[in-house]
Amino acid sequence: MGSIRLKPGQPSDGTLVSVLFSLEHLKLSVQSLY
Repeated sequence: MGSIRLKPGQPSDGTLVSVLFSLEHLKLSVQSLY
């Protein structure tokens, strides 16, 4: 994922991006463990 730009007018999109970013981070952490 490249640079993440949060639009101030769309808080729902910002939350979605945060969730996706967290999932990606979690996936990478799991891959590094196994």
